[in-house]
Amino acid sequence: MIEEMKTYSSEWWSIQFPEDWQAAGGESAVGFFSERGVGAVQVSAARNDNGPVTDADMREFAKEYLEVGAKMKDVICGDFTGFYFHFGTNDMYQRQWWLRHDDVMVLVTYTSAPEHKGIEDATVDRIVASLRRK
Repeated sequence: MIEEMKTYSSEWWSIQFPEDWQAAGGESAVGFFSERGVGAVQVSAARNDNGPVTDADMREFAKEYLEVGAKMKDVICGDFTGFYFHFGTNDMYQRQWWLRHDDVMVLVTYTSAPEHKGIEDATVDRIVASLRRK
């Protein structure tokens, strides 16, 4: 069954999410979640007024995770490229996508309780894959 999707548009990016999910937030970050779900997606973005965002720029922002051993995987998500990693603690499970397109950097995170790891992965992957530059 294909889920119906709706679109959220910000100034610099747009993303699709399932009809039964909600969007909440504003200028700096937007959260997406389902009342019946177990986690939430958050999208935040920044623009580099000095030119294109580079992989080195993103690695600098993600340094605290990379220095403790997060294993990066190169990804393409919609119009954006970058890297992905995931990690867990006793209190949470988190997936992070650090993405760029021209002068825009987008950080997408998905957070759930550790016991819910993987439950919404397919839906979250579809959401992240729909990311477009405006």
